[in-house]
Amino acid sequence: MITLIKSQCINVVTPIQLILYKMATEMATEMNSGYQHLSESVYIGLCRHVGTSKQLIMRRQILDVRELIENQCKTHDPRRPQIYLYTSGSHREGFRLAGSDRDFMYWVSDHKVIWGLSQVQNYTSDRYVLILADDNESPPGFSVLKLFTPTYWNQIARSCIKIRDDIFISSSLFREEFCSTIMPNSNVHGPCGSGTFGRVEYDYAHCFSCDIWPPVAMQWIERSLHWPSPEVVHKIIQNGCHFVPIGHKLSKHENLQWRISFSLAEQQLVYHMNHCQFLTYGLLKLFLKEVINKDTEKKLLCSYHMKTSVFWVIQQNTIPHWNPQNLLQCFWTCFKVLLKWVYLGVCPSFFIPENNLFQSSIHGAAQANLFQRLYGFYEKGVGSLLQSLTVKPFMLKVLQQPNEPVCTDENRVVSEVDYDILLFKEIFEVATLGNCDIQKCLRYLSALDDLKSTSFTEYQLLCLENILAISLQTMAFLLSNHNTVQTRKNKLQHKIDKVSCNMLKTASSIGFVSNSIFLAMYWYKTSRYEKALVLLEKVKVKLTCPYILYCLYVDDRWYLHALSDQTLSLKMREAVTWNIKLYNSIPYVQELRPEQADSKEENLATLNIPPVVMVLFLQYLCSRHADTEKTLEILREFQALLESDHSIYVPSVLKDISWELLGICHQVSENYENAFNCYLQSIKQVPLTNQIRTASYNRAQEMIAHMGRIHDQHGQDRGPLH
Repeated sequence: MITLIKSQCINVVTPIQLILYKMATEMATEMNSGYQHLSESVYIGLCRHVGTSKQLIMRRQILDVRELIENQCKTHDPRRPQIYLYTSGSHREGFRLAGSDRDFMYWVSDHKVIWGLSQVQNYTSDRYVLILADDNESPPGFSVLKLFTPTYWNQIARSCIKIRDDIFISSSLFREEFCSTIMPNSNVHGPCGSGTFGRVEYDYAHCFSCDIWPPVAMQWIERSLHWPSPEVVHKIIQNGCHFVPIGHKLSKHENLQWRISFSLAEQQLVYHMNHCQFLTYGLLKLFLKEVINKDTEKKLLCSYHMKTSVFWVIQQNTIPHWNPQNLLQCFWTCFKVLLKWVYLGVCPSFFIPENNLFQSSIHGAAQANLFQRLYGFYEKGVGSLLQSLTVKPFMLKVLQQPNEPVCTDENRVVSEVDYDILLFKEIFEVATLGNCDIQKCLRYLSALDDLKSTSFTEYQLLCLENILAISLQTMAFLLSNHNTVQTRKNKLQHKIDKVSCNMLKTASSIGFVSNSIFLAMYWYKTSRYEKALVLLEKVKVKLTCPYILYCLYVDDRWYLHALSDQTLSLKMREAVTWNIKLYNSIPYVQELRPEQADSKEENLATLNIPPVVMVLFLQYLCSRHADTEKTLEILREFQALLESDHSIYVPSVLKDISWELLGICHQVSENYENAFNCYLQSIKQVPLTNQIRTASYNRAQEMIAHMGRIHDQHGQDRGPLH
């Protein structure tokens, strides 16, 4: 079979590609300085593209504390049982590769799976719903679940099928019931509900948790002599496993069966890889996406197979030294393991080797074709990595300058400024509440209060500060709106107003520079225009200082001169700003309600506005009431800002909302022609972030109607002779 396939593996390549393949392969097959330089260059390139070990720690710690807050928040909701959230997949592992989706798992805390009747005594019957796993007649890695004690959860009850005297929970019925529970209109994809929220693709799986390590996976414990450490093995066993709703595709009981999931265990294993091992995993993912699966209709191999190969190679101690000088050998060893698996048609699950991950997908003609493709890469050697658009530049650098030394010091790979940018971007992205009401805000604040005596890392404290600031901001505006709608008693109104102001002042003292804009927004909303103008001027000075870090832009020289070696907390308060996020479910400024409604209609949780644009918008609105002489000056400044093609304060993805806000300024001053032109500019932008085009169209139509009425009125005033 191999001889036949090898004869068909001749690919058409250019002469220069053949030379590069030969050079790269020769370097990688000889233990010399050239081989080491090639590995080191790829290692450094991957540190920049995938992340340094310091960046991975930062990303993981921030996600860990975000998840902790979410789960802690749920304990403060007495209306329903606690549903645990677990962020899984490559994002949780620390990857930030383009095109990656977000993976989540949810499970009800009081529904527990047990493996035998002897384990019933571990749970009090009045607090837990018990589910009995039975894998006797299921393929390895799968089990049926029997409802042992009654469930109060209607969706779970509707997922049950009675067979003789047993009540089974059907995985297929369960999937249908829970597919759109978290996100409406999701589609079933494997065991998950799948879809797109805004511009992010997601997969989430409702599952059941089991505190006991599966008997079928006991052999893994005995096998774990070299890796991971005994402490990690103990932690993994203590976490147990989960059951996700999908059966074995080749089983006649597929609709009843559940797959045993080791997602928490796999996360611990990835967390305890050294950095070379993690980058090997990342290199395999890139090679899979950019080379193996490129231009193929049916993608038979997936990232999970790559991860499984790395796990096996590490545990079997095949490679004695995982280091930068050895990275390509590590990659090649894992690739050969994959090649062998495809040839045999067997990919053994890391925890349950008897579970063949290829059994239902890689066999027959598909298996032969895949092996043929992989063997073609094998014949070219590590030079095949030159087909990866990401990895190719890392290799060419050394191939073109073989005697140039390569520095593998991670601290010199990413500058202090670039590291800060990526850190604050991570914090901004996770510090969000979603659709929020007063009760949810109270739960967040209570959860944060409960954790105040807990020990956290510097990264986690920064994240918590921002979540606290957003919770206070959101709570203040929710109370304000509730105050306006529900309350008529002056004393209570005054008390709510005072609480809201104090919350916003506290939020302004922590987190990003732009947090103060919410206090100014509140003062505008409550007709305190002069106070708002004073604050807005101070904020504008800060936002336009030369060392400000806004989104992905900063002047490195100024930033380092002003803030080098300062604490991250001080940097964030004094020199970091991000976009203003207005939750579409909350009215902040009456003038923006159409844009928020349009954004909400497009399934977006927030409306995003550049901070300098928001400052100018509020300055204009306040000046109309407190300092009318300045309105024209503000409009000119606003117009000049948007007409500057190289403005660092207005990202191209937010030009639409920026022109929209300038148009609203003209509209409220009844300058309808200028307003129309601004709305037209907004419509011309590519709607990448906010999706406000319908609101822009409606406003433009309204301006046309206004101009038409003025024109008609002007014609009547001039009389018939004119």
